[in-house]
Amino acid sequence: LGQAVLAQVGSTSLRADRRPLVVRAMPQIQEALAKSRRELHEDGWTRLEGGMPEWELRRFVERLHRRYGGRIIRMLEKWRADWMKGDDEDSAPGADRPGGLVARRISKRLEGSGVFLYAAHPSQKDDAEGDECSGPRWYVTCSEAVMQRYKTRGVAPPPPVELQELLWPLAEDRRMPWLTEIGWTLVP
Repeated sequence: LGQAVLAQVGSTSLRADRRPLVVRAMPQIQEALAKSRRELHEDGWTRLEGGMPEWELRRFVERLHRRYGGRIIRMLEKWRADWMKGDDEDSAPGADRPGGLVARRISKRLEGSGVFLYAAHPSQKDDAEGDECSGPRWYVTCSEAVMQRYKTRGVAPPPPVELQELLWPLAEDRRMPWLTEIGWTLVP
């Protein structure tokens, strides 16, 4: 979304018209939002032209990244020889995938932090045949740390309105939104 879109979508107004601001916005803004929604929901990503809007939850995860990110990368480097090995002893998500063994070792060392590493689907070339992969991918999940941080509140802070419009296009989804994962990926 362009900066103009974020400014328009992010503004508030006390009008009788209860439709989302985006619905009332100029056709160009609606087109830009539709394009970003398609990219996010079909391609798995979209560019936020104005950068990531201010969000308390984002700041919390960025602090976790600063605290644990370098340590995780150093441990990944330490066990580089085992990157392609799955883990036969664990039943954690992705344990059997390339990177599963290393993920278990690192998660064990992060115990108590609320931060876990798991092996995501491995990287593949676009023209790869079958299960042929070019390397592991990991996901660092902070879900447990987030739940602990906001336990007394009972809910994590919602994203700003402009992100809600992007993440949950349907009004009923915005009334009961779910964040199923929060963290960052590591792709060597």
